[in-house]
Amino acid sequence: MLTFRKSKKILSISLIALFFLHTSCATILNGAYQKVTINNPSGSKILVNGEEPETKKGKIKLKRDRQLKQITISRDGYKDENVVAAPYKVSPLVYLSILFAYYPYMFDALSPKAVNYDKEIKVPQKLVKVTTRDEEAKEIRLNKVKVDVDKPKFTYYRTYKKYVTNKKGKNILEDEEKEMKLENTVFTGLLNQALKEKGYIDTSKKVLKNSYLNNLLINASIDEYESFIVGSFSQGISRVELSITWEVLDYYEKVIHTYSETAKSGEFSFNSSDDYQETNLKATNDALQAGLIDFMSQSKVQELLNDRSELKTEENLEPIVIKKSSKYVSNINEAIKSSVTITNKDGHGSGFVISSDGYVLTNYHVIAEAEDMKVVLSNEKEYELEVVRVSKIYDLALLKIDLDGLTPFKLDFNKNIEVGADVYAVGTPQGQDLAQTVSKGIISGVRKNDDGSKLIQTDASINSGNSGGAIITKQGNVLGIVSSKYFGFGVEGVAFGVPSYYVKEKLKLDY
Repeated sequence: MLTFRKSKKILSISLIALFFLHTSCATILNGAYQKVTINNPSGSKILVNGEEPETKKGKIKLKRDRQLKQITISRDGYKDENVVAAPYKVSPLVYLSILFAYYPYMFDALSPKAVNYDKEIKVPQKLVKVTTRDEEAKEIRLNKVKVDVDKPKFTYYRTYKKYVTNKKGKNILEDEEKEMKLENTVFTGLLNQALKEKGYIDTSKKVLKNSYLNNLLINASIDEYESFIVGSFSQGISRVELSITWEVLDYYEKVIHTYSETAKSGEFSFNSSDDYQETNLKATNDALQAGLIDFMSQSKVQELLNDRSELKTEENLEPIVIKKSSKYVSNINEAIKSSVTITNKDGHGSGFVISSDGYVLTNYHVIAEAEDMKVVLSNEKEYELEVVRVSKIYDLALLKIDLDGLTPFKLDFNKNIEVGADVYAVGTPQGQDLAQTVSKGIISGVRKNDDGSKLIQTDASINSGNSGGAIITKQGNVLGIVSSKYFGFGVEGVAFGVPSYYVKEKLKLDY
């Protein structure tokens, strides 16, 4: 006969067995949270879905809810690293359910606790330091962004396991003939924002900020684009790789350095088809930033950002003797005859004669990188030219043609430029058929550039092609050389010229 104590023990065992038969092992025995190890780089912090996670004994706790977890490793002065923790490993406890019954097993397999994350989530142990602009370094202007991708790749992995074990993914666009166009404006906006955040772009909105010593330009060409999609468009992971070619250009758009690389984004999770589009853009931005940071950290790029060697080059120029003339331009009609057009295969600029034996002045940017250049006189005769000397810093160029007997302009080296005085601009605006056009205005002001140099401001009508032409008095004396016009919506009558006294000082003319 069973005693009461024995009956109670049997009943307890039976209830426990019945409990397992109608429930499941993983659901009961697997905890609601999994402790995961992340080898966090020194000095950085971990965020899970944007929040600091609960930790225990050096491990972080991830809730077992079958949801992807966005892991961000963050540290001031370094680029964020992003990885995704995916619940893809079936808990061994699920298989114990098979020992009891089929239905508990099925129930167990669908439980949020039935799958585990990796016990250790690997993150880069060396975060990428963001190179910010030194106070004395040049600023950067984004010149051109080109997207030259005919057929971007979209590589799909059905399961996270295939992705982490480097199984070959499927290109989901490989059977499609149509091309997918990527908008340049997206990349341009992302790059400009990144450059602003790192201090490389001027945000002061000053008109007279840019100059040869203060600025570099960069071009970016996106040559290949591959997006990796893991899971499904309702819940998955997005990652992007870009093939980028960078070009560094000087202030006059001459390419002085080229660098190519493959830039990879981190991993980003999404939870809906709408969320995928935003997440894919986030991954693209991350890859672009990774590429930009790598590019800007290159020793050659940093060397160019801090290059001031042109100062010494121009300071050490030897004087050039300019032949004095018995007759100089003395009125507007003579000024027209002594003004020239400088042509090249891509366009034209303006210039003017400063010696009877063929010396001609213009802007450096008119002849920089130009090919097949000619000097065209007012009588439409063309002459080969020699570039004798340039000042990249002050945008000046001294040319020579093989011709004598010319009537030169007289340069006025007076530094006390009268604001409000009448002036005339002579040059070739727009097309060559408008050569030796004269426009009248006043000296609107004398402005100081950020590098300390001065510019004449005038409201005389200045257009494309006027660069290098003379700004003169009614008597034909040259006060300055047209260098630029300020363009913008609603902006009229704001043009600038290099004062004549810089011509003598910076080109070292014995005049």
